Amino acid sequence: MRNVFLLLFGYFLSIVYGQYDGGDYSDDDLVGYSFVSNKNKLWNGGIIKYKFDSEGERYSDEEKNMVRKAIETIENQLSPDCIVFAEKKNCDARDCLVFNKKTRHCKSRIGKQNFPYTTLGSEECFADNGATVLHEIGHVLGMIHEHNRPDRDQYINILWDKVSEDANDTLQLQPKFNETYQDYH
Repeated sequence: MRNVFLLLFGYFLSIVYGQYDGGDYSDDDLVGYSFVSNKNKLWNGGIIKYKFDSEGERYSDEEKNMVRKAIETIENQLSPDCIVFAEKKNCDARDCLVFNKKTRHCKSRIGKQNFPYTTLGSEECFADNGATVLHEIGHVLGMIHEHNRPDRDQYINILWDKVSEDANDTLQLQPKFNETYQDYH
């Protein structure tokens, strides 16, 4: 089931971002390189409890609905019960995804973390009909950027002299994930 999820979700996101080139991608292409495979970073039972942070600046109803729509889009692309999101008013921060506006960035941690959060604190996070929200939730599920794949240099050549020093970290390669799981949970 997880492999189906990876293929569907990877394909879906690539269409959303306009990067799907029509090529054939096998399970190994996606599982081995684009997703975290550390079981500790997977969500317990495939259930992701989430809430909107009630401290500080609050999300508008429109922004909350955009997050909910991105979640619904993900759930509709998967087999029933593969990944289930459950909105909660209160939940233990160690086992709950928290959407907050604490910084003016759009960012997420990769996979489940202690005190997981997704920051959608900038207006730009919501300016593209939900693509950025969907992108950040993809990170929460364990997706990494394609340009961080360990085999990246076999396919592209980065002109390092054109990359600013403060952007070097965003281009670091991730280690190859060797484990594969039959189910997300």
